[in-house]
Amino acid sequence: HHMEEADILGDRIAILSQGNLVCCGSGLFLKRLSGGTYFLTVEVKAGTEATTVIGAVEHIFRSVVVRTLAQGQVVMELAAEDMDLFQELCLSLDNMRRANEIESYGISAPTMEEVFLKLS
Repeated sequence: HHMEEADILGDRIAILSQGNLVCCGSGLFLKRLSGGTYFLTVEVKAGTEATTVIGAVEHIFRSVVVRTLAQGQVVMELAAEDMDLFQELCLSLDNMRRANEIESYGISAPTMEEVFLKLS
């Protein structure tokens, strides 16, 4: 029930579904097992089309899934196996920020709650 606490405090986390053990391991192991995705959140400046930002990310990554597109914010899911491309992504987004196309961006790993929902 308190998945973030389990991620921080637990050496091993067990996920049960309908009374059956689904998997057990460290938080990092479970995050990788659940698909190994990262989330990119970009705050788009007024006057910039979100499709411009999405196109720039798709130019770098093979697999991009747009999760949310609303009110100047775009959230995309990126595959962890493309982690070696994150430096290129950050350089591209930094250039877009300097060109006043985006306000800011951030990259985050999935939460343990998202992992639990995906695996159970």
